[in-house]
Order: sequence, then C-alpha cells, then structure tokens
Amino acid sequence: MNESSSETAPQPAAKASTLKLKFLSHGTLETKDIDFARKFYEEFMGFEVVRTSKISLWIRLGGQHIYAVVQGVEGKKTEMPFLNHNGVDVETEDDVDECHRLVVRDAAMWKLRKISKPMVQHGTYSFYFWDADDNSWEILANPPGGYSWMFERGDQEARFGEPLEATTGDVAVDPLGGSDLVGCHRQRLRTCEQERLAKLAITDRVKPMHYFSRNVVTVDRDPYSSSG
Repeated sequence: MNESSSETAPQPAAKASTLKLKFLSHGTLETKDIDFARKFYEEFMGFEVVRTSKISLWIRLGGQHIYAVVQGVEGKKTEMPFLNHNGVDVETEDDVDECHRLVVRDAAMWKLRKISKPMVQHGTYSFYFWDADDNSWEILANPPGGYSWMFERGDQEARFGEPLEATTGDVAVDPLGGSDLVGCHRQRLRTCEQERLAKLAITDRVKPMHYFSRNVVTVDRDPYSSSG
C-alpha cells in the first residue's frame, strides 16, 4: 500500500441547499399564564427574559438562539410529547444531581411533575421533567458547545448496524429481574430479546444493543411514563 492510499479519503463536498439561509434563530413554546411563565423562566430556570407583548416573551440562555413564549388559547394547550423536549446544559454530573434536588424540592411551588431520576441515557447523564405549561425539559451534563461535537464527528450512518461492545462505564442488567432495560429514546427490548439476554453471561449482555444506545441502565420505573 502506498503512502497516499493510507491517508484518510477526502469527504465529499456538501450538496448545495435549495434555500440560502443564515441562522436557526428561534423556536416557540406555549404557555397558559404569561405572568407565571415569566417568573418561572427568570426565578427558577435562570433564563434571560424580555416581555415582547401582552401575550409573549422571548427567552434565551448561553447563546443567541431564542424561544418565543406565547400565551395560547385557554383550554387548548396539550402536553408536549417527550421527543419534543427542550435540553438545558450544565457542566458536570454533580450539577445535574443538584438541579434534580432543586426541581424535586420546588416542584409544588412551580407546578412541576413527571420528574425522572438522573441517569445515563443516550450517552448523557440527565433527567426530565414537565412544567406548569406541560412543556418537557431535560437537564443534562454536556461539554461546552452542547451537542456541537457530533457535527465535528460527522454522519454516523456507517456505524448504525454495529453491535455494541462492552466498555468502561457500561452497566449490565438483568432484564427479567424486575427492572427496565432502556436504550436511546425509550427503545425497549422485545420480550424474546429480554429472555435471550437473560441467558447471556453478564459481561456479554451489553453487546447485542444497538451502537447508538451506548449505555444500559437499571431504573425503578419508566422515566417517561405519566406517573410521578
């Protein structure tokens, strides 16, 4: 093999997009009570808030992307699905634990519910809760720049089918021992897979999991259930 062939092949040039856009600037959240929402975002969440109209706020934290918070039609607000949740970063796992303690402590004051336990999931230590407006939040430990590191790694399509190899930090569990086996984004193993995994040696149980579900954790209940 010559020297040039051993070098990393250049990545194909990105295909030009149809629209020539500049900046993903904002998203929108609904609220049932704009005055209560402002207090929640400022006093509890610590966001920067400006009142933009009688029925709207703009909020941001740590960057220029903002959310417009708009008071909706009374009685029409529905619960935000889990997969639509909003993520807020802290620096360390200890910070996640402290935030969880405060969310639990102040849940009644701010009408917070469905508070999950902190755990490692989709490669990140985090927990979830729903606020008084039924909006879903994740508080997670992330490096500076949040999930920008994945854009540095690029597409992962070539690894989608790879089996997961056990590595330091992976946790093997007994799926039939009364706990839940949870992977990325609430992907559960089917009963036949649970039975098959229960027969494997403990060090081998993490291997059949999909590549992107890097962590297998034991939890007392489904962290995304409606209970709690």
